[in-house]
Amino acid sequence: MSPAPLRRNARRYVPPLAVALTVIVAQLLPHPPNVAPIRAAALFGGARFPSAWTAFLVPLGAQLLGALGVALFRGDASYGFHALAPVVYGCVVLNVLLGLAIRARSGWLPIAAATAGGSLIFFLLTNFAVWFFLGAYPPSAEGLARCYAAGLPFLASGLVGDAAYSALFFGGLALLERGAPRAARQRGVA
Repeated sequence: MSPAPLRRNARRYVPPLAVALTVIVAQLLPHPPNVAPIRAAALFGGARFPSAWTAFLVPLGAQLLGALGVALFRGDASYGFHALAPVVYGCVVLNVLLGLAIRARSGWLPIAAATAGGSLIFFLLTNFAVWFFLGAYPPSAEGLARCYAAGLPFLASGLVGDAAYSALFFGGLALLERGAPRAARQRGVA
């Protein structure tokens, strides 16, 4: 078997499995607010998974399974099933679409721009939803501004977390793909 099929198989199966496990496990472990792999996972899925269906299903399914796990193990269904959950899942879909948009591009710059863009989209949409749906702030421009101001620390931690997880996913795949030909040569597969 030549290295090309090994690279194809590695790209087809390992990344979706790694992304799903990371998203599920990260939800079950304690973590700082807004530092989670889901947005980076969705971006990575859109950019690198071989199938668009897989790009949508893996992060959305893993997010749902992780939320169910939290509900079962911690007895806290509010973590994944709350009033803003549809907005959060919508942001996951938007991150997959960002990934699909950079699919044909290579290099770190499109990945970094899409990562930052996904973080900003999440910040803008979820904070707007908090203001609009939850009534935690006055229904005025000033109330919306206060809501966004209160969310700035979460934006900062989200940007850092998204950058770290994007580096893990995209960098991990690059290392995996570089290692597949070397492993094949070491086994004597031509």
